[in-house]
Amino acid sequence: MVAYCDANQVYRFCNSGIANWFGRPRSSILGRSIREVMGEQAYAVRRGAIEAALEGERQWFAAIFDHPTRGQRTVQSEYVPHVGKDGKVVGFALLVQDLTEQRAADAAARESETRFRRIADFAPVIMWVTRADRTREFVNRAYADFMGCTQDEARDANWLAFIHPDDVDRLTRESLAGEASLQTFTLEGRYKRADGEWRWLRSVSSPRFGPRRNSPASSARRSTSRSRKRPSLNFAARWRRGPGR
Repeated sequence: MVAYCDANQVYRFCNSGIANWFGRPRSSILGRSIREVMGEQAYAVRRGAIEAALEGERQWFAAIFDHPTRGQRTVQSEYVPHVGKDGKVVGFALLVQDLTEQRAADAAARESETRFRRIADFAPVIMWVTRADRTREFVNRAYADFMGCTQDEARDANWLAFIHPDDVDRLTRESLAGEASLQTFTLEGRYKRADGEWRWLRSVSSPRFGPRRNSPASSARRSTSRSRKRPSLNFAARWRRGPGR
């Protein structure tokens, strides 16, 4: 949503987005002051930013707007001063975005992630989440117990160091091939447990995708994607005894 107000805080331009937001025709907005169009309460919240913009200072902020028909909305606003040829501010542009749905979606995603981590911590299998840069975002208690350290230490540890030397190259190749397929894939190899014994782990890994289906955010083992918006998959492993070395 875009609008322009002059130095007297009067609307001189607004696009259809602004008109639709206020639920009134553009003709009833143009030529009126910000105070008239927004209302006293909303204007009072924004007055300082408006005055600062007219002093030549670019403003950016998010605030609650009590919309008369849509209820409380979270609105992000940017005020960009317009400086005339004589160096004086003659007005400012308003760039406005309704973030209500985005904020709600973000909150739901955080709640879902928190719920998953609670469940994962009580799971009897090893589970973890890998970032797109191939570092661990999360490890559950079973993972930390297997490595013999705290969850924070396990998350930050170099997990490649726990793979049997004879399996590192093979697992790397198979992992990269699995990720490139953008499908669920399985790996099997030897990993060193906290007591020094090598154990065979069989992993089932699946990518979780970002907003674009062809851009996986991460996978259980390693991610070949460059997207960093949503770290992902839950890895489950079950182990069987392997040859001690």
